[in-house]
Amino acid sequence: MVRQCKENEYIAIIARRLNCSEQYSINLGFINVKPDLLCNGIAYEVECEDKVHYGIGQAIAYQYGGLRAGLIVITTNEDNNKLNQLMNFLRLGAQ
Repeated sequence: MVRQCKENEYIAIIARRLNCSEQYSINLGFINVKPDLLCNGIAYEVECEDKVHYGIGQAIAYQYGGLRAGLIVITTNEDNNKLNQLMNFLRLGAQ
């Protein structure tokens, strides 16, 4: 059985446990963006595994806005080959 990913529920839990603030607007000059969480000066985007590609773009926008950025991926399927491929790709790009 595959569990459903409900991003907003996870954001609230993560914010509470890590003592983060939610919905902090950043003005990039041509658009405003809102990270899901702001924790100790780091803007985090929280995405379900099937929409992780959106989170990558948003995290890049936060960096463009001058913040350190991170991505939290919520997985509900432990055997997710596509997510494993993406993680390997990102690791190679960071080297």
